[in-house]
Amino acid sequence: MLRDPSVGPGSGKIDDTPFSAVQPVHDTATEPSGSAGDARVDMDFLLAYQFAPITPSSSGEPTEVRKNVFTDDDHQDENEVVPSANFMTVWTLITTKRSLARAKRAQMPSLEGPGFVPTWAAAFHGNESLPNPPAGISYHKWADVLFGRLNCETCGAAFAVIDFTFAERRCYDCAEKALTTMDDFEACAPESIAWTLIKPCYLSVLFRSNFYHFTPDNEAFRIADITETMELVRQYERKIADSEEGAKEAYDAFKSSRLAMVQSAAEHKEVCDEWIKQISEDIDSDYQAAYDKSYNQITRYFIRDSYIRADVSQASFPTDATTIIKASRHRRWTKSRWNRIKPLLEPAVSQIREERVRAERLALIDAREKIVRDVFSKFKESTLPATWSYQPPAYTILGSEHFRGLINDPSDLPLTAEKCSEAAEHLPQLVEQWTREKMCQLASFLPSNASVDPPNLFDLDLATSVFHCLGSARSSIKAGRCLIGWDGAAPHLRCGALQNYWDRRLHFCQRGFDAAKALVELLELDPATTLARDVDFADHRFLCANCPSSESKWTKAMLWRDCVLHFIESEDDSHTVPRWALLSPVARDDVKRRGGADPYVYDSDWCCNHCPAHWETSVIGLVLFAIARNCNHEIGHPVEGLDFIYFVSTGRKMRQPVAFSEIAEYLCHECPSRKARRLYPLISLLRHLQDKHTIRAPVEGKNYKKVQLVLQSTLPPRS
Repeated sequence: MLRDPSVGPGSGKIDDTPFSAVQPVHDTATEPSGSAGDARVDMDFLLAYQFAPITPSSSGEPTEVRKNVFTDDDHQDENEVVPSANFMTVWTLITTKRSLARAKRAQMPSLEGPGFVPTWAAAFHGNESLPNPPAGISYHKWADVLFGRLNCETCGAAFAVIDFTFAERRCYDCAEKALTTMDDFEACAPESIAWTLIKPCYLSVLFRSNFYHFTPDNEAFRIADITETMELVRQYERKIADSEEGAKEAYDAFKSSRLAMVQSAAEHKEVCDEWIKQISEDIDSDYQAAYDKSYNQITRYFIRDSYIRADVSQASFPTDATTIIKASRHRRWTKSRWNRIKPLLEPAVSQIREERVRAERLALIDAREKIVRDVFSKFKESTLPATWSYQPPAYTILGSEHFRGLINDPSDLPLTAEKCSEAAEHLPQLVEQWTREKMCQLASFLPSNASVDPPNLFDLDLATSVFHCLGSARSSIKAGRCLIGWDGAAPHLRCGALQNYWDRRLHFCQRGFDAAKALVELLELDPATTLARDVDFADHRFLCANCPSSESKWTKAMLWRDCVLHFIESEDDSHTVPRWALLSPVARDDVKRRGGADPYVYDSDWCCNHCPAHWETSVIGLVLFAIARNCNHEIGHPVEGLDFIYFVSTGRKMRQPVAFSEIAEYLCHECPSRKARRLYPLISLLRHLQDKHTIRAPVEGKNYKKVQLVLQSTLPPRS
């Protein structure tokens, strides 16, 4: 089916520019010179008209003109002259740079006479960019096809499709009646030779810079041509079937002439296609230049009204306002015209300005906050490094009354460190106030302070004072899931999630409290008085009695803090109640021997406790130990916690539990005694005595002995 040219690309219905803005034939009183219509016609076309010198009359008016390039002998001889009235019509169009398409319809018949045929030919030949008319089409008719109104020649409807092959214009409805495609015309089979002998219609319609045409895959044909060609082919085939003399030669000549005609039409199509593309580019260029000129004038008006150019360039004007700009692109922008269109344009520009001012204000606030952060950073650098982990996060300082006024100053002046000097004097008090508030808040969560006001801050050091960060419980940061005491909780108060989420605080962990209480009771200590550092100092190792164990499966030996984290994370049915097993000193030493050093010594979070040398760049603990010994502080044997410290962060590396087997309960007496001795399963021990000590018949009590692995526990009895 043929596509409707009034719908879709190039239809004019998706372009808010009226088609009359680029249509060359209409009243000149409604559109000034220099519009896109001039560009479409191409003024070189008219300037190519050639005339002999004007012969003035006695009154001084030109009376006639002799043609200079009239060569068409079929229409007139070289002495024939053009009527004065007709010549003046063309001459006026040329000298005033009015296009042929702008001539009034009353004047058009005067240009159709035979005396103008050579003039039309000279005009076309003088402009190589114009496609010549197809065979059998006059120059005047071809000019009307190229530059006339796009109205249907049958019914007069607008938005007609141009048929460049036959120099005709049809609307969609008329084209449906007169044209068809190979797929739609069932009377002629697609494989019929008739299709190759028919000139296809090259259909195109131009709307400003958009145009479409039927591709070879969807070629349109005139139904009358198809019917005629089919009948001629059948006649020739009948004559050949009847063995009529010369029928085959006549048929071959017919096909050759038709094929040549089709080939000529295809070549003409390519020329027209190039012309349409060039016209499209020229119109679009002229259109954009005129629009830019109008747009720049509007921009200048906005700048006079205290806007900036960037606001105007980023604004998205409404469709009705854009239409007015396009329609007025050739007119001078007077003050009155600007006042009429300003109410349509200003809201969009005003919105962009508000967004820009808001963004500039946010950027200024961010810059001021950075200055305050730098001031606070310098203050922390001046304090003892051991307190760095316990300093409040920077956002709490930004919200303090001393700095909030500086940050939110309504002026546009930037903030400097000098302006913050007075507020910086209050930083020690702010840090102390924040620390006490957080300690009181955390202490109030403890069961021991449920009915105590104010809460007892010393309870924060108990082993049962377990907190957790709800944000860490839902992320990969394990350190925030188990925070024991003030030393564990305070450094995590710098967690960014606590600035806006999770009630902006840490929460008491009941499961952690139950696990820690069970561990302390297993050590036969009082949970109400046992401090976390006392359990750390004992350095025991524990097993989880809830985790399954068998003769062939190993379990995990853990520090007490790891046990608390293990129970917090194990929320399955087998861990409803915390149950632990305390390893004997021999088993503990074997576990410590295999466990190695705490991985946090390899963290790059160590710094000297006597100076801020590592404030910006901390180092690995082992490296710092070697540096501290040769530091300017003259410390021969640096001590952790006193001379160099670990800067506790929210992402501390956790110690991995050590695998432990309950069948490894034998100790070799033949190996040299040392603090930590290896434990063996019985089969492994016998092989060890035979291979290393050449004892083929070892005796228990002499060569080896069985040791107690669990000192005391809540483990269920073995079956």
